Amino acid sequence: MRKRVCTLIGTADPGSAHEENTMFFTRRQLEEVVREGHMNKLPVWLEHGDATKEQVGMVEYAWVDSAGMHVLITLDLRLIRSRVVMEWIRSGVFSGLSLGYTAQIDKKFNVTTKKIHELSIVRVPYHSTCIIHYKGLLPPNIPAKVVGHKKRTT
Repeated sequence: MRKRVCTLIGTADPGSAHEENTMFFTRRQLEEVVREGHMNKLPVWLEHGDATKEQVGMVEYAWVDSAGMHVLITLDLRLIRSRVVMEWIRSGVFSGLSLGYTAQIDKKFNVTTKKIHELSIVRVPYHSTCIIHYKGLLPPNIPAKVVGHKKRTT
């Protein structure tokens, strides 16, 4: 049976931090996360798993540009939960994205490391720019095999 998926594209983090030892990500840190493949196959949850830790989707691809880190997410529409989440997104109930990560701090409360463990679809994102984009062309550097179809060139 062929997998039925819905593809979402959105901004996961603006990379707006100016210093690396804070709870926020710098653009350089986001570039490193993407370059090292830490976003690949990352689980997508709803509201950081507050109600359930059930995975509703997966990050297929991530890239960083001047607006921050963007992600391409797929939702498996064979799963009832994913279909419901997609309807909530279409109706505007959920429109944001938020990175779930852990941080280690030193004795001076400086953040020494951050590790992203999930991406969540949320009602209200912490960063107002971290939203799901419904329309738009895929960036030219995304391989067509990632989304399972040929890219449109309109």
